[in-house]
Amino acid sequence: MGNTPSALTTDEIEDLCTWTTFSPKEIEAIFDRFNELDVRNNGYLSFTELMRIPEFHSNPLAPLFIREIERMIDYNKITFPHFLEVLEVFSVKKDCKHRIIFLFRVFDLNNENKLCKHVLRKISYMIGSTDFYSVLKMYDNDNKGYLSFKDFIKFYHNEEIDSILAFDYSKNIPKKNILSFRKLFKFLFGY
Repeated sequence: MGNTPSALTTDEIEDLCTWTTFSPKEIEAIFDRFNELDVRNNGYLSFTELMRIPEFHSNPLAPLFIREIERMIDYNKITFPHFLEVLEVFSVKKDCKHRIIFLFRVFDLNNENKLCKHVLRKISYMIGSTDFYSVLKMYDNDNKGYLSFKDFIKFYHNEEIDSILAFDYSKNIPKKNILSFRKLFKFLFGY
């Protein structure tokens, strides 16, 4: 047997609830997802295993997100509390300023606290867009040739990016699976 317990204790759930915005049911559902990703049953995830999450796997910006997650938690092995810490950034219960900071850091490829033309062009290329000049023109109010963090905040709110990044984990809590006759018949006979 591996290092991952099959369930969290009540005390562990209460402890995790005190330092996160997640409810006990959300924590249990996220823990189940964590265990699904931890195929080797190590009790932690590698960044490779994170890439198995469909939302990461299909996202052209995934390498940049992973890079920021690496910076954020500073470990090669993502334990369940680390996993919660990362997911909490995207929770609708968490203030959007955390998502803004996270996304700005994802895009700040040069670590200069600004998004220059080169960076905007590279990000646009990664997502299959050529619209970075209009973004720069619209949000670079001082004609600096780059987006400052203040400019990025305006961009984030005006483009309604939070509607894409904010996630309501309570809507992903699995319902109790009740086996009906119809489901049993379909399972057994494929009809």
